[in-house]
Amino acid sequence: MKNITYLSNSRIPSEMANSVQIMKMCEAMSKAGSKVTLIKPNRSHKFNKHIDNLYDYYDIKTKFPIENLRYIDIHKLETKIPNLIYRSLNYTNNLFWERYLFNYYINNHKESIIFMRNTLHFLLNKISKYNIPSIIEFHNLPSQRYISEYVKLFKHSDKVIPLALTKGLAEDLSEKLNINISNILENDYYGSLLGGVFFAFIGLPLLGLMYTPFVLGLVNFLVACLLIILLWKAFSSSQKKRLVPISSVILILLVGGFFIAKPIILYGEQSKYQDKVVFSKQTAYQKIVITEWKDDFWLYLNGNQQLCSRDEVMYHEPLVHPAMRLHPHPQNILVLGGGDGCAVREILKYSTVENIKLIDLDPEMTRLGKENKILTQLNKNSLNNHKVEVINADGYEYLTNDKSSYDVIIIDLPDPRTIELSRLYSFEFYKTCYRVLRNNGVIVTQAGSPYFATKAFKCIEKTMQQAGFNTATLHNQVITMGEWGWSLGQKQSPYDNLSSTLKNLNFNNISTQWINHEAMSLITSFGKNTYLDKNFDSNTIEVNSIHNPVLYKYYLKGNWDLY
Repeated sequence: MKNITYLSNSRIPSEMANSVQIMKMCEAMSKAGSKVTLIKPNRSHKFNKHIDNLYDYYDIKTKFPIENLRYIDIHKLETKIPNLIYRSLNYTNNLFWERYLFNYYINNHKESIIFMRNTLHFLLNKISKYNIPSIIEFHNLPSQRYISEYVKLFKHSDKVIPLALTKGLAEDLSEKLNINISNILENDYYGSLLGGVFFAFIGLPLLGLMYTPFVLGLVNFLVACLLIILLWKAFSSSQKKRLVPISSVILILLVGGFFIAKPIILYGEQSKYQDKVVFSKQTAYQKIVITEWKDDFWLYLNGNQQLCSRDEVMYHEPLVHPAMRLHPHPQNILVLGGGDGCAVREILKYSTVENIKLIDLDPEMTRLGKENKILTQLNKNSLNNHKVEVINADGYEYLTNDKSSYDVIIIDLPDPRTIELSRLYSFEFYKTCYRVLRNNGVIVTQAGSPYFATKAFKCIEKTMQQAGFNTATLHNQVITMGEWGWSLGQKQSPYDNLSSTLKNLNFNNISTQWINHEAMSLITSFGKNTYLDKNFDSNTIEVNSIHNPVLYKYYLKGNWDLY
C-alpha cells in the first residue's frame, strides 16, 4: 500500500469541476488500496454556502483524511482594487502559501508520494531539488514561461511521473516537451560551456573576482538588447516605452559597477576580517588575504587562517624538525604546499640538506613567498635560496610522475574539507610517497586537529599505516589556531616505538624558537582522554582512498562548534 499526499491549492468546497475531480481522484486512489491524505487551503465556499460535510457534498463513499491549512483568502478584493495590483497580491500570497504547504509536507508526510493537479510552481522547484517521488496530473499544456522547469524536472528525475488525462493531451505534451528539451538543453549546454571557460580561464585570471561579474552581466545585457531589437515588433507600445528607460538604468548600473566595484569589495573583505587588510588578491585557485594588527600579520587562504607571524613557529617547528631530526642524514627534501616559505626556512637550518623541491599549485602564492616583504621577512627569504627549487603544479599529479627519490617529505597542505583536497590524504597518495622515499625516509603531514576533527585526524594516521608507514602522531597548542596536529611516518623504520624515539630527540645544534627536547614529551603525549567523543572507537575508522573518500566527511562532521 502506497502513502499518497495530494497537494492542492484549489478552493474546496466549491461548485467548480476541479474540486469535484480532486475529491473523486482521492476517493479512487483510496479504493485502489492507497493511503491518501488531501492537503488543501482552508478556504470557504466562494458564494458563502455553509457546507458541514465535504464527503456528503461530493458524494464520497470511501473516506480519506483531509487536512486544512491556514490560507489568506483575498478573492473579495478582486473587484475592489486594480487588476494588476490584485494579480500581484494573489501571486505573492500563493507563493508564500506554497512554501508553507511544502514545509508542512516535509514535516508531516515526507515519506509519502506527492500527487498534484497541474502544478504549483514553487513546489515544482522543490520537487526537482530534492527529487521527491511525485505524480503531476496535467489538464492543459505547460505555459512557455515554465516549460524549462518542466524540461529539467522530467529529463533528470526518475521519480517524477507526468500524467496526461487524454491521449491527445499526452501526445501534445510529449511533443512539446521533446522539442523544448532539445532546444533548451542544447543552448543551456553551450551557454554553460562558454560561461565556464570564460570564468575559469579568462575572467578570474585576468579580471579577478572583482570585475568578472560585471563583464558577464554586460554580455548578458547585450544579448538581451539584441533579442529586443529582433523582437521589437512583437512588443506593445506600452512595453516599448518601458524597455528604453529600464535598459538605460541597467546599462548605467553595469558601467558604474566597474568604478565602484573595488571599494565595495574591499569594504566587504575588511568587514570579514577583524584586522586591517594589507593585501588581497583573487588568484585562479584561491583568495589570498594578509591582515595586520600592531606588529603581527595573518595569512588567510579562502578565508581560512594559515598562519600568524606571532606564533607560526609553534606550527612550523613541530611540522619540520621531528621529521628532519629522525632521519640520520637528510639531503633531498620534498615540500608539498607551504608556498609561504616558512617550512623551507626551518629545513634550511640543517647543513646536510642539498636540495629542497617545493611543489605548490598556485604561482601567485609562491611569488608572494619570494617577493612580498611581509612574507620574505617572515620566511628569511628562504624561497630565494639556491638550494630551493619552486615548481607550480598539482602535488598528486607531480608525485605520480616523479622519478626522484627523497629523504624527507613534508606536506603542508590545506585541511581535507573537500573531496578534491582529501585525495592528497589518500591511500593512493601515501603509497606514491612511500615509493619515492628512500629506506628510512620520513614523511610528515599536517593532519588538522585531534580534538576538533578527531575522526579525520585518526583516519589520516590509519591511512598512512595502510600504505606501509610506521607512524606516530604529534599535536601542539598554537595560540591563534587552537590545538593542531601532525601525522608522521617512516619507511622501513628501525624503531619499534616511534613515539618513544621522538620523545628522546634533541635539537641542541639547531636554532629553534620554541621546540626543544622537553617540548617533544609534550607534543607526543595525548593523555588518557585523547578524544572528546566518549563513544569513539578507532576500529570503526575507515581508510581514506580515492574510491572511498571518507576523510572529508569525518572532517566536516568534526567538533568545529567547539573551535
